[in-house]
Amino acid sequence: MGRELEIQIDRRYEVEKMRDAYKMAILRDWKGFEEYYRRDRNALFNSLTVNAENAFHFAAGIENLQMVRALLDLLPNQSEKFVALTTPNDLGNTPIHEVAITNCVEVAQHR
Repeated sequence: MGRELEIQIDRRYEVEKMRDAYKMAILRDWKGFEEYYRRDRNALFNSLTVNAENAFHFAAGIENLQMVRALLDLLPNQSEKFVALTTPNDLGNTPIHEVAITNCVEVAQHR
């Protein structure tokens, strides 16, 4: 139980830190969202939600293929792109799952 509480506290801190990116995503400010991550590429893998959804989960889940591609283009190599599309949230869903649910399969073909 102690470790679980520690993870929840860490996650809440991370989510709070990502508040600006989350707000842009909710408001569909995709230009601002992309610019946020262009300035801080390391934040691409940070949790936007308490369920550990990152920028890729969010963009894929709302069927924004252009945004998913733009975010993937910020990553320097194929292995990081693979990680971006296969990192699970707390429910075990990856951005690829989101792609499958939304039928936006072109994302999975991005190179």
